[in-house]
Amino acid sequence: MKKFFCLFLCTVLLASCSKNKADVGRDALGTPENETTPQESEFQARLNALEAFEPRTEIINRRYEEYNYEFKSTDYGRLYPFPAFVVRYGDTYGSALYGFMTESGEIVLDGVYDSVTYFDIDDGYYYMERMIPHETEDDRWRRERTVMTLDGSKRVSVPHHITIIGNERIRVFEFRYEGYERGEFVGVLDMDENIVSPFVSSDEFAWFNLGTGMRDHGIYINRETLEAFTDIQGVEFNPVSISLGENDELEAVIKHSTDMISLSHILGITVQISDDIFLINRPYRERDWGVESFAVDKDGNVLREFPEGYGFIGNLIRTWNPNGLYDFELNEIDFSQYGAPNQHLEGDTYLYWYWDEAEQERTYYAVNVVTGEAEIFEGDPWQSSHEWRMPTDSGFTIAFENDYIGVKNADGDWLIKIDTLKFKD
Repeated sequence: MKKFFCLFLCTVLLASCSKNKADVGRDALGTPENETTPQESEFQARLNALEAFEPRTEIINRRYEEYNYEFKSTDYGRLYPFPAFVVRYGDTYGSALYGFMTESGEIVLDGVYDSVTYFDIDDGYYYMERMIPHETEDDRWRRERTVMTLDGSKRVSVPHHITIIGNERIRVFEFRYEGYERGEFVGVLDMDENIVSPFVSSDEFAWFNLGTGMRDHGIYINRETLEAFTDIQGVEFNPVSISLGENDELEAVIKHSTDMISLSHILGITVQISDDIFLINRPYRERDWGVESFAVDKDGNVLREFPEGYGFIGNLIRTWNPNGLYDFELNEIDFSQYGAPNQHLEGDTYLYWYWDEAEQERTYYAVNVVTGEAEIFEGDPWQSSHEWRMPTDSGFTIAFENDYIGVKNADGDWLIKIDTLKFKD
C-alpha cells in the first residue's frame, strides 16, 4: 500500500511540473514573454534615447612627476596661464587659482595665483597676485604682487602696489611704518630689483584722483621736477606741457592715445585730439561743483559743448546726458541699431552690444564706424582687452565647459582638461 501511495504522489508531481512548464513565458494575464507591457516599452525607449556612456577623462601633462608650486627653472620657453583649480558651489563656479603651462600644454607650475593679467607692453608681461603667509607673524597673511616676462626668465615680487612701466621696469608704491618714514614712498625698480629711481615720499607729488574710488586710478606730478605719471596699469601719461600753481592747480596739455583714460573730471587737463581741436574742462560757472567740457580750436572758440563731460573709447569721444559718440572731427556717429559701443577692437572697428528685451539675450557686433559694415562678433568679448589672462596672439582660450576647466588650442582641442567635479562643494 505504501509503495502504491508513493507511486501515485510521483505521478501527481510530474503532472504538475508539466503544467508549469507549459505555462512558462506567460504572466498572470496570460501574456507571452516576447510581448512587452506598456511600462516596459516606455523604459526601453528611455534606454535607447540615452547616449553611450563615456567615462570622464582629464588631460593633464606635467613637466614634473609631482605637483609643483615654485618655478624650478627658466628654460621653458614662452609660458601661458591656465586655471588649475576652481571652487565650485553646486552648479556654479567660484574663485580660481592659476598656474602656468608651456606652449605644448605641459604644466610647469600648479595653481598658486589668485589672478593673472596679461599686459601688451614691450614683448608682454604677466602681472600676478596671490596671498602668502606673513614673514614674521604666523597668523597673518599678505598679498604678493609679481611681474614676470612671458618666458618666466625674469620675475620681481613685492608686497606693495606696483605698475608696469615697460623696458623691464616697475614703479613701486611702498608703505612704510618705521620711525619718521611713515606713509607712501614711490620709486622705480628694474626686474633684478635694482633701484632705478630712488624712493621719495608721495608728499613730494601733487596727486589727482580720477574719481573712480579705485586705489590705482590717480595722476602723480612731482612738484619740483614736474615728472608726471599715472598709477593705472598699462597706461603712460606723457603730457606735452604741464605746470602747477601755488595750490596745486593743474595746467596740462596731453595728446590723445588709444589707451587713454577718461580725464574729463580732472580740472586743468586739456587733451589735444588733432592739430586744431582741443578738449578742455573747467568748473561749472553756475554751480560750485563739477566740471563742464568743451571742444575748442586753437583760438579758444567753442566748437561743441559736452555738458556732462566726455570720455574716450579708442579714437572716438563718448558723451553722456545726452549719450553721444563723435569722431575727432566732431562728427556725430550713430549705430544705435547695434546697441551701445563697448570697446575698441582695432582700427575703425568697435565692439557693440545689443540687448534683446523680448528674448532676454545679448548679442555682440563688430562695427566699422567708417564704412558702416557690421557682423556678429563670435569671439569672447573680453579677449581683445589687454587685461585678459591669455595673450590674444596665443591662439589659446581658457575654457569652462561641461564641468571641466582648462585650455583649448585654436582648433578647439583641449590641451589641459581638469575635471571640476572633484572640487565640488
